[in-house]
Amino acid sequence: MKMDLHMRIIALGTGESCDHHSSKLNNLAPDIEKIAFHRAFMLLKERGVDVDYWTWTDPDAAESGLKWMVANPTEKHPKIILPYWSRSESDISKFYPIASNLKFTGRIKEHFRLLNNESVKKNITFLDNAINYVKQSSLATDNRFSGNQIVFHTPNKKTGNGGQGYGAENVFTRHLLPICHYLGANEVYNLGLDNQGLGFNRGVSQWKGQSHEVNESLGYFKQWMEWDKEHNMKIYRCMEDKFTNLGDIVPYKPLEDLYE
Repeated sequence: MKMDLHMRIIALGTGESCDHHSSKLNNLAPDIEKIAFHRAFMLLKERGVDVDYWTWTDPDAAESGLKWMVANPTEKHPKIILPYWSRSESDISKFYPIASNLKFTGRIKEHFRLLNNESVKKNITFLDNAINYVKQSSLATDNRFSGNQIVFHTPNKKTGNGGQGYGAENVFTRHLLPICHYLGANEVYNLGLDNQGLGFNRGVSQWKGQSHEVNESLGYFKQWMEWDKEHNMKIYRCMEDKFTNLGDIVPYKPLEDLYE
């Protein structure tokens, strides 16, 4: 169910372009909603940038943000949007492997303790009508954008399904765009989901040794651009060519064009 029929959203990731342009984000027009992925929430907060929404796939990447929310219950908190399988350890393990540094150290239990803290819990929307295309492709209707279903992951044209393991598809197309569509976005801007390059504030490559996945991800971007008449979202990138390999696929819109 869409929440807003006329909505502009900027999706913020942990890539180098978001690091580089973070100081501009408070200049955006007030009607543009910000959704942060993973650690981008806290990395931006440390620079004085608040976001409206927050989501993640990896519990490890949510740890610092959840701890901050619990420690600061009176501060402005983002609305958290997650598929239903992020609700519990048993649910998430049916869809994604839980990293050993979480599973065998007790941190995964701490994650769900934080998630169920009242100051966090009241801000969460779990998408009970979510479908994970890798594991549940038979549940998806022919038109993934019809009805109330929210389909995460994108069919692989070579295999006919999501096909690969966890992380094979970029998070912008497999996770963030389905949420933006659910929210009712008609324009989505990408900053920091660069599909190449360095991590936010890290100085190290996020894609080391993953050249195959980087190239494969381009196909998923192309698929979403081809679906424009079905999802009715205009998709742009706000990072220059030097930060991304999406130049020939996703049109560029400078952040300055989104200023108030």
